[in-house]
Amino acid sequence: MTLIESHNDTPLDSLSIDIAKDTKELSDTNNLSSNLQDVLSSIYASLKQTYTKGYKYHYLSLQLDSNVLILILLIPQKIPKIYKEAYKEYQDKEYGVGRYTYVYEYCYHKDLDIKDYAKIGLDSNPSNATILTLHTAYKAQKLEVTLANGLDSIIESRDRQRQAKLDRKSQNSTKQQSIDFLLTITLINGGYKGKLWGFRENSEDGITILNPKKDFMGAETIRTSIQKSTPQRNKQVHLLFYGGARKIGDNAAFYYASINVLKDYKHYYPNDIFIHEFVDSAKTIVDKINEQNIESIASLDLFFHGSKWGLYMYKGASMYKELLSEDIKENKLNASLYASKTADLLTAWDTHEEKRTIYDVKFDRFISKGAIIEIHGCESGGDLYVIDSISKNLSEEIPQGYVVGHTTKTNPNIDNTQDNAKQDYRHGVRAIWQNGKVIKKTTQKRWINFNKEMI
Repeated sequence: MTLIESHNDTPLDSLSIDIAKDTKELSDTNNLSSNLQDVLSSIYASLKQTYTKGYKYHYLSLQLDSNVLILILLIPQKIPKIYKEAYKEYQDKEYGVGRYTYVYEYCYHKDLDIKDYAKIGLDSNPSNATILTLHTAYKAQKLEVTLANGLDSIIESRDRQRQAKLDRKSQNSTKQQSIDFLLTITLINGGYKGKLWGFRENSEDGITILNPKKDFMGAETIRTSIQKSTPQRNKQVHLLFYGGARKIGDNAAFYYASINVLKDYKHYYPNDIFIHEFVDSAKTIVDKINEQNIESIASLDLFFHGSKWGLYMYKGASMYKELLSEDIKENKLNASLYASKTADLLTAWDTHEEKRTIYDVKFDRFISKGAIIEIHGCESGGDLYVIDSISKNLSEEIPQGYVVGHTTKTNPNIDNTQDNAKQDYRHGVRAIWQNGKVIKKTTQKRWINFNKEMI
């Protein structure tokens, strides 16, 4: 057990962890209390049944006063073929390639049995434990844990924040500041930096947005703030969601295609806000949209399997492990986004509680004129004769915007590319919808300039 003692403002900024030297195998829990040994032994047995081949199981225990944090690391040792070429040129391989994700069923808080309350605290036993189980980057050997700031730093930051607000008022400035204090898992060039545990504090002027899903092969994590109201034009938000498929290869194709779209947005709108995330349920998409400010979203790009009825995603889908059809049926993992309640009723089977329809979205979050929604998936741009399609319904909710979708099956092999990094679904015939009608069909590849195309 490692004791972290807090005597001053910043006792520790971060911990650099060598997994081989600083952690223990999950089978070795002799240094823990008996009740924690029982918990970890049960987790270990279950993980070995679920993740049967090609994994190492390690854990790290950190005691902060009377609280113990146990990080269980599920470390994949085999890199999928689709990433092997990129991995050859990858720097800092000891930090692995990929990102850390929760294994949610093994993450929880536990109050420990205390027989003698005089023997808890820094130099004795913990009173409670937080257990976080993380699927690590591929072949991770090192990681860094950044700890929260001390109380004095928090107070000083608030003072600086108040002063900045006074300065903004005096200079008619719209610059924004915000503070975040929490535990962070950081991988240097390993492809990921994300907040995994703690709390977020908002500034008085706005809210902080942090994308916890760092781009898989080294694209930057974007951290910025959205102002509630300013005399100048607010930065607009661009949302890109991908994933949800049963197969790793499909999710990888969605990932690479989304990266190429993200690059275009950054080129044309370098000062805007970008949120780029892997998701496995419609609820995540709806919640992320609804938490944005009113009239702040300029674009929404969706990279999923789909049809005219909706976009398909399965709870538990990931970049690391494939889902079996029987798993979806037995565990009811269908967490898709449907065009309407009717489409849901007629076509949705084995549904999860996180499925949604588009009418769960708060469309006032989109800018009132010129918003763009593009669906990068098969046949989503077509229409249905009996009921309305997803593109048609979406276009009616942003009547002065545009919804783009394919009218036929599609694939990511633009220009017949065999290069994963060049994959892009923006080719073939795409229908452009506005207020319930198809106003144009285009075979233009990649970026569509709506200001020019719609004249």
